[in-house]
Amino acid sequence: MPIFANRWLRAALLPWSILYYFGMTLRNKLYDWHILSVKRLECKVISVGNITVGGTGKTPAVAYLAARLREQNRRVVIASRGYGRKNRGQVLVADGEQLLVEAQESGDEPFMLARKLKNIPVIVDNNRHEAGRKACTRFSTEFLLLDDGFQYRHLQRDLDIVLLDARCGIEKPWLLPAGPFRELPSSLARAQMVWLTRVEPGVDIEGLRTRVAAITKAPVVCVSHKANRWISTDGEALDRAAVFGKRILAFAGIADPGSFEKTLRDLGAEVVRFLSFRDHHWYNNKDRIQIDEVARVVNVTWVVTSEKDFVRLPKEFPLSRPLYYLEIEMEVNAGGESLDSALSEMTRKRSEDN
Repeated sequence: MPIFANRWLRAALLPWSILYYFGMTLRNKLYDWHILSVKRLECKVISVGNITVGGTGKTPAVAYLAARLREQNRRVVIASRGYGRKNRGQVLVADGEQLLVEAQESGDEPFMLARKLKNIPVIVDNNRHEAGRKACTRFSTEFLLLDDGFQYRHLQRDLDIVLLDARCGIEKPWLLPAGPFRELPSSLARAQMVWLTRVEPGVDIEGLRTRVAAITKAPVVCVSHKANRWISTDGEALDRAAVFGKRILAFAGIADPGSFEKTLRDLGAEVVRFLSFRDHHWYNNKDRIQIDEVARVVNVTWVVTSEKDFVRLPKEFPLSRPLYYLEIEMEVNAGGESLDSALSEMTRKRSEDN
């Protein structure tokens, strides 16, 4: 049972959530009252963040925005804090031409972005202002994309995008550590755009729109996550339908493994066994032996995982069955004109600044 679903544990953690609430509220007020300073960069800054922990699709959203801006021939750099990495300090993950470090030095999400967006530099640093300064100095950056930046108020941003999982909504906003909320829904008043992610049939989008509209006048964009294709360990690409009817063993160490399993079943796969690991788990040889043994016992055709998990595998991860990861892309379903308008306005102002 997930920790946030255990009501007794949640009740026990409630006092800590109250302390967290006062600390978070005080911090935000200090920024609102201009007691804590906010720094600016020469480039335009777009923040992609959320008010809950994990699972809203920040990484695909950052990849989507980066690709959109790059298609317009804009100089884009991605800045992340590199959650889960094995070192500290500032690290240049990719310079827009090649990967410069391994995944454990950068964190899984920055490495995945650098792998996917081969012509866009990626920098990790807990101090995103310093990462931005590096981006402006070395790459003459026009647009800095902050991965998971909503709570990073130390840096001024030109567009603050907040992602909400449409399936979960904003009811019963239990704060950390008793619940998954980093901030109360009222913090959406700071957002300049709200994206409702994982929009799918049966989700009450209009009800969530109404609740969001009661908090903020920011435009709302509806997006979904689309399975794109299967990639093998040797780089072979197969259509997403290739998994239809296949007996598979799936494994994942992500914030929302249930969503990944549902995607596999929706694609027509027969998920014989699903192995869950903790979020951001770095796999080792012991895990490989476990996964391979289960694959043999249940006699599957494929072993599959998510793209984010794939970058956390050791370079040598031999299995007795073919291993594939599923590439996911973000698709805008509604409200895209608001995003187009915002990006166009920022581009215009950037040109005027020059």
